Order: sequence, then structure tokens, then C-alpha cells
Amino acid sequence: VQNYDAVIFHLRSWKSNDLPQNRSLHQQRYIFWLLESAGWPEYLDTKPLGNFFNWTLTYRWDSDMVMPYGYVRPTGNVPLHPSDDQMKELLSNQKVNYATAKTKMAAWMVSNCGSHSSRNEMVNIIKKYIQVDVYGACGTMSCPKEAGVDNSSEDCRDMVGKTYKFYMSLENSLCRDYISEKLFGMLHRPIIPIVCGLHDYYDKIAPPHSFINAAKFENMQKLADYLILLDKNDTLYNEYFWWKPH
Repeated sequence: VQNYDAVIFHLRSWKSNDLPQNRSLHQQRYIFWLLESAGWPEYLDTKPLGNFFNWTLTYRWDSDMVMPYGYVRPTGNVPLHPSDDQMKELLSNQKVNYATAKTKMAAWMVSNCGSHSSRNEMVNIIKKYIQVDVYGACGTMSCPKEAGVDNSSEDCRDMVGKTYKFYMSLENSLCRDYISEKLFGMLHRPIIPIVCGLHDYYDKIAPPHSFINAAKFENMQKLADYLILLDKNDTLYNEYFWWKPH
């Protein structure tokens, strides 16, 4: 450790007795690294560290070094945030119907049945208006698993993307800038993610009109009504995939 200019400490796995007692070099920098949500209390008690760290490396945009779970980078000259006129042109060139062969409405894959974001309550309310199939420990649906195959969850996501029109990409915490694999694990698939963000941080990292933010709706019935509208109108549904070819 004493030979490095910078040392990264992963806060999810740190132990106080693992920390160096003395900084070996005056110019050596200690970096706070955490990708987990700040909503979980086991990561919050950093008071014993005082002014131990020099820099931060997290998903937050005000970190010294930003490390998101993922990002979308446009190819060629296609803008990440097109103007209204540019969007109209992009939509006019769309040729794929992503609604074809989809037979079900919405799905959710979840194993953690407790959360700080009330996402379980949200799904239970919207299930009063539309069908939401819940896969995993918190639901009644399960994906077939092949013996000896480690990527069964990826196979399940592939199946969900091909079968369902919407996916509940709901975080376990509503923390500033916190967007995990729950979005990025589905964004590249042929399905519309439904997120719930109280701020506009999703707009910073995903193409506009590539997801639906439940927090923008007055209530879950209004959201369900909108999903039903998209389900019945392939043109409106396909607008959410304008960015896929680019």
C-alpha cells in the first residue's frame, strides 16, 4: 500500500481493522468507493473515518469521480438528446415493430422483498389495473433454469424482453442519482422499462423517451391507463425505441 499514489477503499466490504494506521506518503490519496444505495444503513456509519478520504468514487454526479452502473453512448452524429425536429425525423425512419409477437403486459424480476422505496406497494396497486407477472422470491412466477448454466438470469431477461411490453425497473431506494442494473439490464432489450425517480437524473444517463417514469403520473391508475394506451397503439409503443438503431 505504501508504494501507491492512490488507494481505493470499497465501503461495502471495508473493516476498520483493515485500514492503514498511517498514510505512507504525504501526497498519497485515499478514495471512497461505493456503488450501493446510501439508503441502506450498514453503509452510512462512516463517522469513525472522519476526514480519512480525499476523493469519492460513486454513482452520484457530484462525486470527484463518477462511476455509474452504465450509460448510453450514441454512434455517429445522432444526438443523445435530440430536438423535437430531430426526434420527428428519427421516428419517421423507424422500421422495426417492437410490439410484434409480444403476448403479455408487464413483468418484474425481484428477489429482495423489502425496500426503502415502497416499490412492492407500487406494483401491488398497479396490478389492480393491469397484469404484472412477478418473477423470483417475491412473486409466483419462475424462469426455467438449465443445469450447470450460470447465466439463467440473463436467459430469463431475454425471455421477458421478447414476451412482455413493459418491465418494472424499480430501485430498492429512491436516492439521488441512484440507477442500477435494474435499468441497464433491460434497456438494451426490446422492452420499455418503467422507472420511479423523484428527480430528473434518469434523463442524464438514458436517452429521452426510452423509459417511462412512474413518478411523473398523478397516481398508479393514470400510469396504468397510459400503459394500456401504448399496448393498444403500436405506433406510440414503438416511439420508445427510436434510439435503438443508433
